[in-house]
Formats: sequence, C-alpha cells, structure tokens
Amino acid sequence: MAIEGTKALKTVRNEAQAQELINEGWMLLGLFDRKDGNDQYVEYHLGKPKSEDGGLWGKKEKTKLSDAL
Repeated sequence: MAIEGTKALKTVRNEAQAQELINEGWMLLGLFDRKDGNDQYVEYHLGKPKSEDGGLWGKKEKTKLSDAL
C-alpha cells in the first residue's frame, strides 16, 4: 500500500490485536523484532487504506495473520 493511499497507521505488539485490525480492513505493512533491555517482542505495523477496495493493490481479501507469517 502506498503511503498516499493510507488513512491511518497503527502499531501493536499482540498477534490477536493485529488479527482483529486485519479483520476490520487494516493491512499488515510489516512486522519487526524489537528488543528493549531483556524484553524481546514483535511489533506489527498496520495501515488503514483510504478506500475499501485496497487502493493500488485492488480488492483486498481478509486473511489470517498466521498465513502471512
């Protein structure tokens, strides 16, 4: 998704939260391994498209986050 086609950006650290956003029409833009002191976690970066048709990528389909990993 191009940044011009993005209405909002969001970062979450929980797979269930990321999946809920994907189910609501958000798109997974990336996931990143983070380390903060002794804590290590994954950040899920999601974007909300301006249009419901998925913008430049055509009609989007709802998928399971685990399928993308």
